[in-house]
Amino acid sequence: MDDGALLDACWAAEVAHNDHRPLWDGDLDEIHRWPRTSIAATDEARAELGAAQRDALAAAARGGDLAPSLRTAADAVHHVAATKEVEAELTFAHPDLGLHSYLFWAVNDLPLRTSQHGAAYVRKLQDFGGCVDELRGRLTAAASAGRAPIASHTARSIEKIDAHLASDLADDPLLAQPGPTELAGPAVDAWRQQVADVVRDAVRPALVRLRETLCDDVLPAGRGDDACGLTHQPGGDGRYAELVETYTDEGTTPDEVHRTGLEQVVRLAEEYRELGAEAFGTSDLREVFARLHGDDLAFHDPDEVVRVATELHARAEAAAPGYFARVPEAACRVRATDTGSMGFYSPPAADGSRPGIFFLNTSTPEIWGPNLAATVFHEGVPGHHFQAALALEDEDLHDMHRRLFLPAFGEGWGLYSERLADEMGLYDDPVQRLGMLMTDSLRACRLVVDTGLHALGWGRRRAIDYFLEHTPMQEAEITAEVDRYIGMPGQATSYMMGRLAIEQLRDEAADAQGDAFELRDFHDVVLARGMVSLPALRQMVRRWVAAA
Repeated sequence: MDDGALLDACWAAEVAHNDHRPLWDGDLDEIHRWPRTSIAATDEARAELGAAQRDALAAAARGGDLAPSLRTAADAVHHVAATKEVEAELTFAHPDLGLHSYLFWAVNDLPLRTSQHGAAYVRKLQDFGGCVDELRGRLTAAASAGRAPIASHTARSIEKIDAHLASDLADDPLLAQPGPTELAGPAVDAWRQQVADVVRDAVRPALVRLRETLCDDVLPAGRGDDACGLTHQPGGDGRYAELVETYTDEGTTPDEVHRTGLEQVVRLAEEYRELGAEAFGTSDLREVFARLHGDDLAFHDPDEVVRVATELHARAEAAAPGYFARVPEAACRVRATDTGSMGFYSPPAADGSRPGIFFLNTSTPEIWGPNLAATVFHEGVPGHHFQAALALEDEDLHDMHRRLFLPAFGEGWGLYSERLADEMGLYDDPVQRLGMLMTDSLRACRLVVDTGLHALGWGRRRAIDYFLEHTPMQEAEITAEVDRYIGMPGQATSYMMGRLAIEQLRDEAADAQGDAFELRDFHDVVLARGMVSLPALRQMVRRWVAAA
């Protein structure tokens, strides 16, 4: 098999086994798919993905123009394989990340156009029961093997399912899905009735069965909050080491990540003191933190959050050509939401039918304050929107580079963009720059806390207290963060480790090129192949430096 065919085969394997992809890509022809969670399905996926990884690594080692792409393919299929077990056994039962939550925020806002799309949506809801039953079997087996989620998370999942089942069918979020645009009048009314019937007869009974399994099998086997990490599970240390490597970089260990986090926390404390003196007239860390989450700096009106975010986004768009040789043709829009994480990005459709969208959770506007600006630049311009849209618009790129998402590069670029925005002069004042430090220290503390929980045996309370001591975050926000790390081990380490890798490559290139170094050119190289793994990015940047 030549290198091009091997690249195609790796991408086909990634697509086949990455069950979230159709929703995130807006691939309406595949939206009927649900995650496969059985032990047999996971074993089959790992075997196929492992073979693809080995072939791609061997081909990448031979060099050539496709070497960065082949290395990215190898890292991509390994990432899917490495996350399969933990995703099935922890993430899908999680109260905020679980299948019962994922269903309601990810499935009910699809851009359905044709009657076939409408039928696929109905089929997806009809098939939910099979997905749930497969998950129930996996959760029961994991609980018997000592790998159940912590009891408090399972209890919260049960509470959320109970609340949903107690709600009126007419208010079910799945019925909020807009009908296919080609349907009208009686046809769309009939489709809506079909959706309501399926939610009543298939979706809600499946949730009842999931609740029974959580109550009868999973909850009694759950550990306490003082033993919530993978290190407390049989084989958990090895699982976590693999997750850290795939979420960060080749050869990275939990100990290295933990030490890096501690170093970043110390560095950020000095930056807080310096900017605190400028913004508030004090360098006392506790006082600076208290001022940052004070009521006077918080938003109280959801519409005001969106208005300010839109203005910041427009400012970034205007400044971007001075720092980027290429800017996307696709627009990016700011949109309010009352579900999901604080802020998240959805890429534009490849055919131009949908812009990129930066979603802001405004259900509790008070969570926004000085941290808003950095989040806008991370999720929109010059962050994820440039990263995703430029790739989608380059038809010469392989589909893998246009549609893939690897956390270390993907989230690393987003976090790099927050600091780049400071160089671009996008922050209004020292308070907004302190907001940049707020989001920065969140990612630094993630390195310490994620590894603390899953490698060093920290309990949930210790993790929360560490955040309270070293960031200006409020406890409710911290608690949600820590609970996310418990249910998605390793993922939170990708942001800061990825950013540091990009900054290291930038420094390396600037040192090598001296006065000839151009930041616009560096950014062009970094984003030239769309989504890549960090080892592939190193190859690309070092080739560019050597050719200069």
